[in-house]
Amino acid sequence: MSDGGVASTADAGDPPNASSAPLSLPMAADHDSRGNVYVVGFVAARGAANVSRFDEHARLMWNVDALDTLTYSSDAHVDVVAAPHGAVVVWRGIRAGKRTRVARYVGDDGKPDGTPFDIGSSACAVMDSLFSIGGKRGESVVSHHVPGGAAQTIVGLREGGDPRLVCAEGKRALLVEEGEEDLTARAIDDGKALPRVQLLGPDDLGDDDIREHEDFTIGDVLGELILTEQGHLLLREYGDAGVSVRRTLDHVVGADEDLMAVDGNARRIIALLSREASARCDGDIATDVVALDIAPGAKERSIDVAQGECGHDLGPYWVLPTRDEVYVAWAVRGPRRGPVEALTWGKLDEPPKSFPLSAEDVVLAGCGAEHCAFAVLARPSGTDGMVPGEARVLVIP
Repeated sequence: MSDGGVASTADAGDPPNASSAPLSLPMAADHDSRGNVYVVGFVAARGAANVSRFDEHARLMWNVDALDTLTYSSDAHVDVVAAPHGAVVVWRGIRAGKRTRVARYVGDDGKPDGTPFDIGSSACAVMDSLFSIGGKRGESVVSHHVPGGAAQTIVGLREGGDPRLVCAEGKRALLVEEGEEDLTARAIDDGKALPRVQLLGPDDLGDDDIREHEDFTIGDVLGELILTEQGHLLLREYGDAGVSVRRTLDHVVGADEDLMAVDGNARRIIALLSREASARCDGDIATDVVALDIAPGAKERSIDVAQGECGHDLGPYWVLPTRDEVYVAWAVRGPRRGPVEALTWGKLDEPPKSFPLSAEDVVLAGCGAEHCAFAVLARPSGTDGMVPGEARVLVIP
């Protein structure tokens, strides 16, 4: 355990015969219901997407190449989606000389299953169903039974909408579609799409417009925090009871603030804002971290969480809900887009803790009932990031 209160791979010790793969960016991570963490990254020497499994104690169990004949490009992207008894590895980029989006299931024993298959965007899983936005022109929600199931079209998309899928912790996937003047959602239960519901209508904002919206889930309930062009924040939820009454927060997001992350549990929802603060650093880059603590039936609290060190970039940011607590976290990157130097995390109303790193990147693998996990691509000592690193897992608290 480090001074920052984070358990790492090195604390538990690796089991015999488990060795790290030489990984480069891009990378991604996810966790399953048993606490296993799957980390995927690019192995340049082999042109492969390699996936590692770490157990609930952050010990490396195995790694294997899931997809091969890959070529790196600046827009290459990997993802990994935990599924029953394994994970689905996704590659978007060049494979065998062609641009593609392809996936492959790898069992929790480290054995790739079957052949790679085409997959759409915005992939996520509920139980043994893998959902994505696919079809010939990305015009429908498609599901695969994993492992090895054929593609099945679930429902078509709105014309002209901007769709994305959100998978809940329980039984439900949710399709969120943003139109020019509205925001809608529809649930997918047991492979069937329920009727579309309206979260925000064309007349709800008057002369204002949607700037962005952050999706999150609490159980099978979809939460939407909507930020308008004029800086107003609106909260709506959609579950078995229907769509909640629209809640307008008192905090108005200023010109020097950005909405970075939102999530929560049954007790509270937290929104993290970054605030530009170069004035306190003689014009050098600086960022302050502000949280909005949103509890049911009470006015939200605005809390100054931290002041970032002058000359350092902060981000990405995360809100981390467990069963009983909601933590906040962010990465600290060195000057001039240097390596990630620390992972900072903590509860609201308590001084944040910092875990020192030397890493190319850090990504969230998700939260369970008691803990949250991150994957780190560690930078080898004395290198400048051009040398492949190795994946490690950090667990908080």
